[in-house]
Amino acid sequence: MTINEFLDMFPERSFYNEPDGNLTRKKCAEIIHLFLQKILREKDEIGIEKAYFIKDLFDCRVCANHIAQVYLKGIMFPRKLAGDLFLFEPEKDVDREDAKLYIQRALNPEFRPKA
Repeated sequence: MTINEFLDMFPERSFYNEPDGNLTRKKCAEIIHLFLQKILREKDEIGIEKAYFIKDLFDCRVCANHIAQVYLKGIMFPRKLAGDLFLFEPEKDVDREDAKLYIQRALNPEFRPKA
C-alpha cells in the first residue's frame, strides 16, 4: 500500500502532504497521529513512559512520539516476539486490511482496545 492510497482512505487528507512511497508502520503512525491532532483535535496522551517496553520505540527519534501516541490510544500495537520482547517494526510495510483497521480505530475511539 502506498502513502497516497492510505491518505485516500481518510475523510479529509489536507492535513498531510508528503511525496508518495510505500506505507511503513512508522509513516502510518505519523499520519494517524497528525490526523488525530489536526483534524479530530484529539489531545496527546500525557507521558509516553508506558510505551517504553517497545524495544524499537526510539530507533527513529522523530517517530517515537507518533508511535507511542498511536499505541497508547489503542490504534496500533507492537508485535510480541519471544518472552518480553515487543517490537513495533517501524520499517515494515502496512497492508490494506491493517490500514482499514487503524483508520476505523482512529475515527471511532470506542473501537480502540486499551493499550
